[in-house]
Amino acid sequence: MKMKVLQWHHQLAEQWPQIIPECHKLQLLNNFQELMSSNQLKHHTCAICGESKFNQEVLPKPMPITSYDLSILHGLYPAPHLNPFPMHPSLCNTIVCSQGISNNDGNHASHWIICRNCHPRGSRDSKSESGVQNPEKGKLG
Repeated sequence: MKMKVLQWHHQLAEQWPQIIPECHKLQLLNNFQELMSSNQLKHHTCAICGESKFNQEVLPKPMPITSYDLSILHGLYPAPHLNPFPMHPSLCNTIVCSQGISNNDGNHASHWIICRNCHPRGSRDSKSESGVQNPEKGKLG
């Protein structure tokens, strides 16, 4: 046993420090630069949950508001003057975060930024499998 430890110690001493190939160094540097880029560190606000999310946590492009079931977002603001979209045809009776609305020109906003957690909950395509509770029916929708 002692002999194996001495062999291992000798082998380690001969190979220390290990030289990292130049291609691996460049790959590590590129990965670090990409992860630390301003684009990767940029935050967006989800229109549904209102949380600030990193780029990789939101869908790659703003989604059309009409492709979501807005019934799960229906609610009244405690004071009408707090509603950022009082005249919007789809958003007037919903509680959403206005910072997550892209092309936010008030009553004509058509797209919003959605995080990957909220997307399956509100999307019309995946509503049946999302497990979001429908408050009117009291069951999973």
